[in-house]
Amino acid sequence: MSRATERVSRRYKDVPVVLDGALVVQHDELLRAVLQAGMKTGRLAAPNRASAQKALDEWVEAHREDALTVRVYACLGLQEWKLIRLKNPLPKDAAKQDPGAARYGFDITGAAVDALEKYGRVLDGEEEEQPGQDEWAEFFRSVGNADMTALVNAVIEVNGSTTEQSFGSLLKA
Repeated sequence: MSRATERVSRRYKDVPVVLDGALVVQHDELLRAVLQAGMKTGRLAAPNRASAQKALDEWVEAHREDALTVRVYACLGLQEWKLIRLKNPLPKDAAKQDPGAARYGFDITGAAVDALEKYGRVLDGEEEEQPGQDEWAEFFRSVGNADMTALVNAVIEVNGSTTEQSFGSLLKA
């Protein structure tokens, strides 16, 4: 059965991730600048946003070789994704809940980690490698906030929105 499931065509998204500590700090700062520029209003808002985005895009291009690509696969079926979400409930104390996660009704970071550990792959050229549990643990200790957010968003995206989860995803990679 496991050989058959390996050949199943599933949705996926490739996410570049930087693990070098100094580069993680730079990347997070540039992303934060883009987000802050996006919140500003007024006459200079658009040029500030464009300038911040350009700086981030140039940095990403210059450090493309320093990035590791994580292939985020969808779970095998809606039931699997549902079990992962149920395994990661929101904290009972509302003060400890992430506002973004509260919107989804489960701990999105915990669910993303579980989904990545089971279905995530690291690309080495065209070859996919499945990291072991210790390798994933080291990876999650090293990944920056910006890249973790990108990974969480990719897991949510490939596993579908609430509507897609209700009706089943019809799209494949």
